[in-house]
Amino acid sequence: MQQPGTLNWCRTCYGADLADGGPVVVRATRTGTGVHCTRIDPKDPVFSDTRGGHAPAIAGCLSERESFSRWLNAPFRSARKAAQVLPSILDIQLPFPLEDCTYLFLPGGTADDGQTTALAVAARSSEIRKKIDAYIQAGMDPASLDQEGVALWTQSLLEIPSDGEATRAVVSLSDSYATLALGKGGRFLGSHTIKRGPDHIARILRTRLGSSIQAMEWAWTGPSATPGNIDPLYSALRKDWPGKSLINDDPSAFLARAIATRALSAGPMRCNLRTGTFEHPLIAARRRTHDLHTAWIVLAAGLLLAAGSIVTSVMATQRLSDADAWLSDTQLAFSRRIDKLAGSPVKEKGDKALTRVRLMQKERLKVSRPFDDAFDQSIATTLYAILSRINKSDVKII
Repeated sequence: MQQPGTLNWCRTCYGADLADGGPVVVRATRTGTGVHCTRIDPKDPVFSDTRGGHAPAIAGCLSERESFSRWLNAPFRSARKAAQVLPSILDIQLPFPLEDCTYLFLPGGTADDGQTTALAVAARSSEIRKKIDAYIQAGMDPASLDQEGVALWTQSLLEIPSDGEATRAVVSLSDSYATLALGKGGRFLGSHTIKRGPDHIARILRTRLGSSIQAMEWAWTGPSATPGNIDPLYSALRKDWPGKSLINDDPSAFLARAIATRALSAGPMRCNLRTGTFEHPLIAARRRTHDLHTAWIVLAAGLLLAAGSIVTSVMATQRLSDADAWLSDTQLAFSRRIDKLAGSPVKEKGDKALTRVRLMQKERLKVSRPFDDAFDQSIATTLYAILSRINKSDVKII
């Protein structure tokens, strides 16, 4: 599911990874063909300007040791209902109080059994505070804090797309430990921080995938992803977990590229754990501006509705006035017609006036009937009547 980048309003930002050997920084620019990253020296004057407040668009990251991600299932198809119970489900699985954490739930869709799935991304508030302080000590103030395991997974698929339904293990190597992000068919399964050794990696694979041999895609990255470190690990692991081995370009800057790309562009599982009480002033200002714009839009819509209501009311009043005038003219014409038919003014109105006219017409017909009959019959009929009368009276016509 596509989600907006955490700094998506920017065209350019800086991704900063506080690696063991010192900060690794890239300058990322969004273009029509994607996000392009260039590694820079943290002491670069251009980057120093961004720390002066001119363009403080810096994306940081919490390591897997400082944060975690976990898939949760809520027994509802409705995302709204699921959102209400997910905090309780997460609380049950944590060894410390949920109140001590900052957490987000990233939508994961609906499972085959109808349950709503979500990826919980969280960190203890104390870890977030320490991480922000560490960035500030390094001369940076990140506006967003991503999560390492999720960032490794999405960037690996972006730079080297997965081969169909293959299981992929993204292994980020540091001096003494490794971060493993695991997924299958493009779906993220989970991530872990472990000691850098084949036995530790194999233990996680058996826990996640079972003991059966499976074809794998091995994607190696991180500041210690050199052939000298990768080859002995891959040789030991491919006996039970065979598959092709892939090394990302410039692996030491891979995580910095990942968090910068995720900050600028839309994609799956975007997150910013610098929220709530840790919210960066830049994000807070953007949110206030957005809320203000929303308020103005709502106000403008309300004014338009009010204006529309006034116009509608005026038009309705005018139409009612026109209707009243038409009705008045119609009633006057009707009254004149009734008076003409009646031959004199009629006081009654409407149906009563019509009834009055009918009665007057009947009375007039009774009075005029003899005269009408006299002029209505033909001469032959009149002569026939006269002759019949004479015949009955025995009168002879000479």
